[in-house]
Amino acid sequence: MTLMAILAVGLTPPAGAEDLALDKIVVTSTRTETALQDAPGAITVITAKDIEDQPVRDLVDILAETPGISLSGCSTGGRKTLSIRGAENRHSMILVDSRRIAPSDASMGHSNYENSWVPIESIERIEIIRGPLSSLYGSDALGGVVNIITRPPTQKWHGGATAGAPERRCAPERADLQESSRPFPRGGIPQRPDDAG
Repeated sequence: MTLMAILAVGLTPPAGAEDLALDKIVVTSTRTETALQDAPGAITVITAKDIEDQPVRDLVDILAETPGISLSGCSTGGRKTLSIRGAENRHSMILVDSRRIAPSDASMGHSNYENSWVPIESIERIEIIRGPLSSLYGSDALGGVVNIITRPPTQKWHGGATAGAPERRCAPERADLQESSRPFPRGGIPQRPDDAG
């Protein structure tokens, strides 16, 4: 079960036809299908098209532009702590395909994760709920929830490469080759700028 299921179909109407506005359906704090405009809470949905249209390299770049989210910290692999609406990072939950992600460092809380291990090419959408969802997900969701939904599997192979700018020394350089029937890369070559030479 996903945190929010969005049905958005791109249609090209015939010449002269009116544009069709399709409702987005979400599953949010009640875990039932609800029209996005009727869903409780402050919700942001970032689609794969939104990601493609922006000069972003990883999840940090994507989330940094989202209202109500703040990121801090820097370490090997681009690890960041995430805070939603100023809540402690241990009260901001990260999900991947609606499954809770354990923190990279238990002492830092649930939002301390390696941002580079979910390639942005594998992301179908990111669903962000700002506000408490502790009634459904416990105290780890007092600040809110970020749910990263990956693309559905296919039988095709595809690859991608990203490189961090030198001024952001925590941004990893990596190249991935993956089979699309698997949600995450089977191989990667992460490298920090200070590893060179």
